[in-house]
Amino acid sequence: MYAPRNIYAMDQHLTQTDWTGYWATGALHSCLGSYQGNYDGAVKSFWRRAWLDHLGSDDRVLDLGCGNGPLALLMMNESDEPALYCGVDLAKVAPSWPARLPDSQRARLTFLGGCSMTDTGLPSDSIDWVVSQFGAEYVEPGPLLAELARVLSPSGCVALFLHHAGSRLAEVAREEAAHADWLFAEGGLMTATAQLLEPMSAARTPQGRMRLAKSPLAARLREAFNQAQDALSARAAGSIAPDLLFQARELSAQMLQLAQSQGLVQARAAWHETKRSIFQAQARHRSLCAAALDAQAAQALQAQIQALRGVWASELTEVCEGPYLVGWGLSFHHLARTSS
Repeated sequence: MYAPRNIYAMDQHLTQTDWTGYWATGALHSCLGSYQGNYDGAVKSFWRRAWLDHLGSDDRVLDLGCGNGPLALLMMNESDEPALYCGVDLAKVAPSWPARLPDSQRARLTFLGGCSMTDTGLPSDSIDWVVSQFGAEYVEPGPLLAELARVLSPSGCVALFLHHAGSRLAEVAREEAAHADWLFAEGGLMTATAQLLEPMSAARTPQGRMRLAKSPLAARLREAFNQAQDALSARAAGSIAPDLLFQARELSAQMLQLAQSQGLVQARAAWHETKRSIFQAQARHRSLCAAALDAQAAQALQAQIQALRGVWASELTEVCEGPYLVGWGLSFHHLARTSS
């Protein structure tokens, strides 16, 4: 049986808040470091093979964990006659890109934020395609399977792109989550930066600079900051994903400059906002790692979904982008569609 993972015990409100904040930035999808535009390459090829090449204009599509709608945009760009699309996400989503579409195309898209993918509220037997890009694996399989069985039409199909426990994305997520812990731990750069904000603020005046020059505490804080900078450089040199460390170094310099130019209150506010942002990203990284499937879990999920219909041909593949493993491609096609 496909066993629940620790992600299901996470605070749902925290997860919703983290992702709501992320989608509010306007990001199209969750892999901005890998795909600057929409999904492309091997991921796009999977979606063409598993979904778009079989899609009819009268089909009704349900996208689970839709985010800002990369699959909807892919459908619009790749289909001569796009299907009717409904995207659901527990986070609050309101993508801006559909506003640039002609009215006739925009009318074929619906986005439902604050909506659970295990309780969509859609009519039974109303969906011809259930699709999901890095979404379906985040929820408990039992309720997910029940909702799939309820909403799918008798000839319905399923195509899922799922996080792989051995993927490059999971490796980077684990690395960045560990970086976040280090940055705010004793000896981490953000901790050292916080301790140096008050001395930097005092350095705004000649009198303050004179006091600091004679202060053993200020000297120790400067030395601790320099040691944290050296530790960051060493950590980055050995990391497969050092971007967060480099960003933190830039933000640290900005906060220290802010303390000297505008004072302690503004600098501390910037530090706390940086901490909030980094730990929100860390929560997303940890939920990704908890949701990612190894081979046994992916095969078990395939068997469970296959059991919902006796008329499906299914395929489970590892999808690679160049030398990097990206995720699992899992598809279920109604035999009537594969033979037509």
